[in-house]
This record gives sequence, C-alpha cells and structure tokens, in this order.
Amino acid sequence: MILNELFNSKPELKVTADSDYRFAAEVDLAGKKITIEADDGNHDNRWDVAFGEELADGHSSIGMTGTGQEFAVMAAVKLFMEKFVKERNPQRIQFDTFKRDKGRVKVYTSMLKKFCPPNYEFTIENLGSGVFFFMTKRS
Repeated sequence: MILNELFNSKPELKVTADSDYRFAAEVDLAGKKITIEADDGNHDNRWDVAFGEELADGHSSIGMTGTGQEFAVMAAVKLFMEKFVKERNPQRIQFDTFKRDKGRVKVYTSMLKKFCPPNYEFTIENLGSGVFFFMTKRS
C-alpha cells in the first residue's frame, strides 16, 4: 500500500539540537533542508512537534516544501518521532494542521493508526480551524 511505501525510505536525520526542552533534526531532500523539532516550551514533558522547509532567513515554512518528495518528508518525520520517543520518553506529543488540509489530516491520522507506539494512545480533536493530534503515554 502507499502508506507502507511512504515509510520504506530512510532519509538520514542529523540531530541539530538536543537539550532538556528542545530536540531537533534536519534532513536534506532535493537540495532543500527540512527541519523537524520538538519543543517543551512549558517544561512539563508535553512536547509540540513541527516540521517544515528551512528558509534563507532561518525561519521554517510549514507549507508544502515543493520538493516533490512528500513521502521522504513524512518518512523523515516518522524516523524523528521514533528517535524522539525512544530517547525522551515524553508524556505527551502534540502536532496539528489546518482542517482545510484534508490530505495532511488523512496522512497524519493514518500514521498514528499504524505507527503509534504501543505504550501510547492517540486522540484527534477538531478545534477552531485546526485539527490537533495527541499521543499520550499510557498509565
């Protein structure tokens, strides 16, 4: 199936930040740098995860990367999440997208159903214009 093919590639992640409250990595795809990061801004072991293309000004764009390699991008995100969960054992992970991005909502939902670690449960909430995905460690 397409979802299995999506995760067959194993892009090389380079960890760029590894501190108590931030964990980040990057991967080069078709000459574009994709950054993936987890941030525990409240210092409560509840991490927000985001990814996007790193722009020339140092910021990241969460829009489509234009690399034509969406499978490789999502494979990198999956590898990042596996590494992050293994190394940090977070209480909760959260990520989101806009409701209007129906394709992303579908891919994220499929990813969670297939790859959520067994010691975590996931929930999906529609809030305002966004869809929020939560992975919470089982008690």
